[in-house]
Amino acid sequence: MSISKVKLNEKINFEPVILPKKTIFQLCSLLEDFDGDVKISNIKSKIKFELNSSVLISKLIDGKFPNYVQVIPKNNKKKLEIDLKLFLNSVDRVASVSLDKKDGVKFNLKKDKLNLSVNNAKSGDGKESLNVKFDHELDISFNSRYLIDAASQLDGDKIEMFLNDTGSPALIKDPADFDSIFVVMPMKG
Repeated sequence: MSISKVKLNEKINFEPVILPKKTIFQLCSLLEDFDGDVKISNIKSKIKFELNSSVLISKLIDGKFPNYVQVIPKNNKKKLEIDLKLFLNSVDRVASVSLDKKDGVKFNLKKDKLNLSVNNAKSGDGKESLNVKFDHELDISFNSRYLIDAASQLDGDKIEMFLNDTGSPALIKDPADFDSIFVVMPMKG
């Protein structure tokens, strides 16, 4: 799960809506090289985005969005700080050993050291160690794809992960962007 906020110049009255995934990807594509204001209209069961000469109209998903705020970890006090580029490259290298996307990347964390590993009986083992800022000990596993997806969205030089225990979700933040957070669930075993 990821959350991003944008500050608006004025207060607006807009009921929450649920957009189809395809609409979000199309909108992201339109916004990629766009620099300007977007006019958004919510008409009954449809939403309209106007970006100069481009217009995107989509049906809305019927229903009420779940209370995502309660999913955001609040007691994750164990802060892990890592160089973003090193982290992305290491997770990608270690995960590439496995042919099975279900294999988790295991984190073995000790004071200022992160040992990453993947073990797969068919394709072998992958291991790497990184120097990090961390003052605790913890073993936890994650789906590498989810880690890479979240970390790839960060703009700064560092990634901060706030952890609690083996079974609790990780809260990922970009120290350079306080308005975006990511929640990644751990894998069992």
